[in-house]
Amino acid sequence: SSGINAEYTFSIPYDGKISDFNGLSSPKCGDEIEQLDVSQMKKPHQIRISFTGDPTEMAITWTTNGVSEHEQVNYGPLESDLNYTSTSISHQYKWHWNATLQQWKYTSGFIHEALMINLIPGRIHYYQVESNGEKSKVLSFKAAPESGSITPLSFFHVGDVGTFGTSVMVT
Repeated sequence: SSGINAEYTFSIPYDGKISDFNGLSSPKCGDEIEQLDVSQMKKPHQIRISFTGDPTEMAITWTTNGVSEHEQVNYGPLESDLNYTSTSISHQYKWHWNATLQQWKYTSGFIHEALMINLIPGRIHYYQVESNGEKSKVLSFKAAPESGSITPLSFFHVGDVGTFGTSVMVT
C-alpha cells in the first residue's frame, strides 16, 4: 500500500447517547478519586482528535509512558486499508519544581501529536495509533464537510482542568 508521510511540528470519537449514562453515579463533593498512573501506560491512551479548521485535516494526540521509533497514526477511508501514515512529534512536560526535594511534583506521560492530511470532506475515516510498540484499536471519525457547505456540523467538546499528584479532590 502507498502512504503519505505527514509530519506534524490533537479525542476519542463518541457515538453514544445520553441514555448510556443512566444509572451511573458521580463522585460526591469532597470525595477523592484515584488518578491514572501514566508511567504504567505503555499502550496508547488518552487518544483525542481535533479539527484544525481545514476539512481535509484532523490533528491527533495520544499519551504513552515512552517514546519509540514508531510513533505514528495509520489512517484511511477504509477500515481494512489504513494506507496513510503520519509520524508524530513527542514531548513531555514537568510542573512545579520542589527545590527542597530536588524533584518535579508532576511529570506528564509522553504526549504524541500528528496531523492526518488528505482527508475526504464529509466522509468517515478510520485510524489506528501505533506507539511505543503497541497499537490502539481501530477508531473512526467523520471529516468535516467542505468549506462553504450548508451541511450541518455537530461536535463534542471536553475540557480538562489538568492533572497532578496521585488523587483528585472532587469539588
